Amino acid sequence: MKNIFVKIIFLLSIFGYSQESKNELNLSSSQIINAKNLKELAGIALKNSNNKQEQLEILLNWTYYNISGDSDRFFNGGEPQNLEETIKKKKGLCLEYTLIFNEYCKLLNLKSLKIDGYVKPFNFQENDKLERENHAWNAVYIDQKWFLCDLFWATTSLNNDNVFVNKVNKKYFLSTGDYFIEDHLPCDPIFQLLDNPIKIEAFTNLIEGYNKGFMKEDSINYNTEIENLLKLNNKDFRLKIARNTFKYNKDNPNLLIEELYNSSVEIVNNKLSNKAELNKAKNHFNEARLLIKLSNENDIKELESLCINGISIIEKRLKLN
Repeated sequence: MKNIFVKIIFLLSIFGYSQESKNELNLSSSQIINAKNLKELAGIALKNSNNKQEQLEILLNWTYYNISGDSDRFFNGGEPQNLEETIKKKKGLCLEYTLIFNEYCKLLNLKSLKIDGYVKPFNFQENDKLERENHAWNAVYIDQKWFLCDLFWATTSLNNDNVFVNKVNKKYFLSTGDYFIEDHLPCDPIFQLLDNPIKIEAFTNLIEGYNKGFMKEDSINYNTEIENLLKLNNKDFRLKIARNTFKYNKDNPNLLIEELYNSSVEIVNNKLSNKAELNKAKNHFNEARLLIKLSNENDIKELESLCINGISIIEKRLKLN
């Protein structure tokens, strides 16, 4: 790859970013493109700018030149990759792009979250059900405000030959809820970043966009809701979002089933779990069993026997206590 010795401000202008409030960075684009890893890239960003948006734009440029959409795995399936594999292979899908974004934000000391949600598949028809989350993106907190970023959609596009090509679309980078809601529906409505989240029917009512005439959910203060979520430990954080997911969309019990099951298994596998924790796990297994009846996924249905076995183990341990 040729080194492109132009100022980063010029590179950003190609992508359509406003230059009105930017200071020219004393930085050649080759420094960004040739950064070997995210730690090195973050070091470059921190050294050359105090502006958080500029620092994130550096990630956008690095990703555009260094990571491509994995067309084969997108159409043929395959196991998710960890961060190291993705950077080494220079290929990934939405999940891996969220890992890149979160790790980079961590290095910049920025709050960021992975958001699971729905996008409409190619064969989507009006009023189709959304039974499983099928996409992921990020939320990031800058200057006391949350923004949404889909690094995957912001740097890749599927061409007519069903191959991912690198292409920048700034709509999906540091955007607001009212833009994202056109084609990104979070599992948890809190992450719509809207004062009045839309109902799921408004999203599924149309093949593209959402029905603006549809009734909206009750108003919320999403800043406060997110702040409360961040006070929870990781396990309770995931479980709370899973409960919000099922409350919002009854057609998708799967995320909640998985979280109930996984949290219970974690308690059972811990030999030091006390009576209260074991009873909690037992309740979660029973709740998961009830929800499994609502799922259409074979992998989820197979969890029922494992839940029964888990309950049996708990009951034996409780008798010994």
